[in-house]
Amino acid sequence: MAKAREGINWSDLGVEGLKLRGTATGARLMELPKATSPEKADRLAARLKEVLPPEDAVRVGGLRFNPYTLGSIWAKCPIPAAKAISSNKLLIGCTSARVTLLDPRPMRCFRCLEPGHATTMSSLKLNPNPKTDVAKE
Repeated sequence: MAKAREGINWSDLGVEGLKLRGTATGARLMELPKATSPEKADRLAARLKEVLPPEDAVRVGGLRFNPYTLGSIWAKCPIPAAKAISSNKLLIGCTSARVTLLDPRPMRCFRCLEPGHATTMSSLKLNPNPKTDVAKE
């Protein structure tokens, strides 16, 4: 958000009354008032894409060895790129690698470890001592 504040001239876009909220997953949501025209929202979205770094970069983890395989690498990439390489083998230098798509992990509460909700909806109450942060029923 600091990059967006520094890189965008808000008065040039004509955006007023912008509300910033946090979502259940921890993402940031920008809301414009209903009276604001859709063209202003489109201009803001285009400017944010210019200022913020792209989210479609490929991230690759380290090579991990397993007693039953030669090795594996975990990579995070955009969905179109993953679909393009999932049906074929990926050529890396002079070797080829098999690609397996992983199922998305469900949202999980860090307090009770139950799937399907975030911390704010947790049924467990926390100990009043913030240093221990131990859940109790």
